[in-house]
Amino acid sequence: MAEKADYAESQKRVAEVAEMMLSGENRNEIVRFGSKKWGIGARQIEKNMVRAPAAIRAKINARTKLSVDSHT
Repeated sequence: MAEKADYAESQKRVAEVAEMMLSGENRNEIVRFGSKKWGIGARQIEKNMVRAPAAIRAKINARTKLSVDSHT
């Protein structure tokens, strides 16, 4: 069993899962990858998958704000 991830590590995992989702990886591929890389179970990886859309939105909003700010 893996050690409990701190906040920063958890955010990195969510970001990596988000990237995988955006690239078209399916649930089984993401779970397999996460289990192997981080040593965590399917349920925890699924929680990261639930958090991923918010991480994607935050990244898009940050990029949009930077783009708008550079044109003003």
